[in-house]
Amino acid sequence: MWRSSLHFQDNIWFNEALEVSGDYDFVCKVAEKYNFLRVRGILGVYYKADNNSNKEFRNYEETHKESLEVREKYLRRYLKSLSKKEISEIEKRIKLYTIMTHDIFRVISKLFSFFKPEKQIPSREYVYLVASTLEEIRGDNNKALEYCKEYINRSVEGLIKRQYDRLSMKTKKLNNSQ
Repeated sequence: MWRSSLHFQDNIWFNEALEVSGDYDFVCKVAEKYNFLRVRGILGVYYKADNNSNKEFRNYEETHKESLEVREKYLRRYLKSLSKKEISEIEKRIKLYTIMTHDIFRVISKLFSFFKPEKQIPSREYVYLVASTLEEIRGDNNKALEYCKEYINRSVEGLIKRQYDRLSMKTKKLNNSQ
């Protein structure tokens, strides 16, 4: 639920080009301007048709593609908006998360979810995506690709694969133009 002032005063609207992820994109736009408060528990439900005729299930590939595009867009915008101090803090976490073995990372994540459920640890894939994106923003495509290569075989969501493909194309274009 939100006030109409989000639309008429803040000029925040849904992106009608997004078939399924428009609400996700809308929430990200609002989050860029306002702080959110996490409320624990179920706040709503939606109907999922038995035959998967809901729009997000009719074309899973398109739904997945839209969702990834929204995530990439706002990750980049968020990282570019951070101060040097904030980036330094993120880099410390990246260093810590990437030196851990996969099993240790999983155990720590489970412990946090049990003892500190309000404190969320990002997925390992997301940590590598953030690291790669930071390096890409800095202009170091080779280092960005290295982060992708570290995790690409375990990629679940496809974000690392998309990042790797984009960086590979970018690197090929740079090499061909030289």
